[in-house]
Amino acid sequence: MQESEVREKFGCTVTSMSYSFEHRTGNVHMVAGHTTDMTSTIDFFKKIDPDVVHIITWSGDEVDTSYVNDNGWIAI
Repeated sequence: MQESEVREKFGCTVTSMSYSFEHRTGNVHMVAGHTTDMTSTIDFFKKIDPDVVHIITWSGDEVDTSYVNDNGWIAI
């Protein structure tokens, strides 16, 4: 995926992404001050692993949002 495609999909400047199949957890690191689109982020990781249960977004060095699938996705 090209950088411009990532920016369009997530609505922000992503610096890195990772996924742990062991923990079923994704991480999205963004430039400080940026936020990402919840639906697009969840859809992205569900394509990697339909059983993803936790996604953490990072704005700079700070945790921005955690998305948790507990019989439906919620942002905490």
